[in-house]
Amino acid sequence: MIGAEGKLFRPLAFTKTFALTASIIVALFLIPPMAALLFKKRSFTASLRIAFNSLLILLGLLATLYGFWLGILLVIFGGLSLLSQQKRITKKQLEQGQIISTVLTVIFLLTYYWRPLGLTNSLLSNLVFVGLICFGLLGGFVLFRKQYKRILTWILGHKWIFISVPILLLIAGFGILKNMGKEFMPALNEGSFLLMPTSMSHAGIAENKKVLQQLDMAVASIPEIQTVVGKAGRT
Repeated sequence: MIGAEGKLFRPLAFTKTFALTASIIVALFLIPPMAALLFKKRSFTASLRIAFNSLLILLGLLATLYGFWLGILLVIFGGLSLLSQQKRITKKQLEQGQIISTVLTVIFLLTYYWRPLGLTNSLLSNLVFVGLICFGLLGGFVLFRKQYKRILTWILGHKWIFISVPILLLIAGFGILKNMGKEFMPALNEGSFLLMPTSMSHAGIAENKKVLQQLDMAVASIPEIQTVVGKAGRT
């Protein structure tokens, strides 16, 4: 795409491509070795574990005081580990507590930085909206995992019905590409109007400038008009 379409959509295409490439690199080459390094079993003494968890709580408190809200998660992780080490909670309760605290922290951070309903709405309404989205996605994944065998059995038993969906999407895609030979520019409802009067070909620059100024003043006198931008010459 060139012209206005290119200026509008080429940055989006590059951004999307770079983001997907970076996510693939991170998912394949960074997360697995880091996870293996962080989550492998280690044999630590009880005193060393207590010192590590206490340091984790201290770092979390310092981070929270300086405005880094992820410090709360460090405090929770360190506190749960200390309780588990003192046999006050079981290992299963430790894992559940870590998962719940992580999910709640992610929901809060998404609400605080994303504000999907806008800054005009309260933080509580944004929190409820983000929570419904996150728990809805997690619930959908859990349901899909539980029903995966049944879904796979139905798909294998009805192969042609299932394969017809991507075939129809492919045909629809070719139909759209076939009709893309004309100019593509989505309509933007920005509340703007384009007034395009034309002058005679023998009109000079000074005359066109005078008419343009008079036209801008006439249009600006309308109460509903907020801003007028005049332009002379060919596009």
